[in-house]
Order: sequence, then C-alpha cells, then structure tokens
Amino acid sequence: MAAMAHRLAGSKIDLGNPPARPMPLRELFVPGDKGWTLKQREAALLLARESKWSGSIQTRIDLGKGEYRIVIDGGGVQILLPGDVKAVVTEVDSERFFSLFGGTAISLKVEKKVRDFLKA
Repeated sequence: MAAMAHRLAGSKIDLGNPPARPMPLRELFVPGDKGWTLKQREAALLLARESKWSGSIQTRIDLGKGEYRIVIDGGGVQILLPGDVKAVVTEVDSERFFSLFGGTAISLKVEKKVRDFLKA
C-alpha cells in the first residue's frame, strides 16, 4: 500500500519488490494428483507424533493369502506370520489430521522441525 501511495503521489520513492508471501504450514500438505508424496506422508506422521495427535495415526497390516496363527494371552493379541513380513505400515488419516491441524496450535519448535524435514 505504501508503494502504491508513493506511486500515486509521484514521490519517485521506490520501495522495491515486496517480500515473498510466507508459506503457511498447511499449504505444505496440499496433496497432488496422486495424494501426498512420500515426503509429505512422513512429515505428516512426524507432525502427528510431535503434536500427540494419536487419533490421526493408524496402522495398516496387509496380509496376503496364507495361514496365520493367532495367540491371545494376558498381553493382548499376536498374529504370528511365517517369514520376514513387511506388511505393517504406519500412516496418517488425512481427514482426522486436517481436522486436528485446523483446531490445534502447533508449537514453533514442531513447525520448524516439520519445515526443515520437508526442505531436506
């Protein structure tokens, strides 16, 4: 506004180009055509863990065809799988994540950590 006022007044004072608009943290999580990138998914998980939004974190276990043993004891339930299985994925429920994101203050320390992670 000051630049426009000087221009209209003909003062010949040039304030230069305005600074770039700061990128809101939420905009860093805008999904692309295929959803979040790997980096965004990892950053969302980092933010959810750091902010203690456990309600937005879920674990997916994909089991293929086969036979599995279930053990139930005082410590809970265990599913015994043969071999070396890489079927467990921890992920963020984006709907719940954005709900918490919009209604929770994020500390500057956590915000910096997430921004640095996304830059790397």
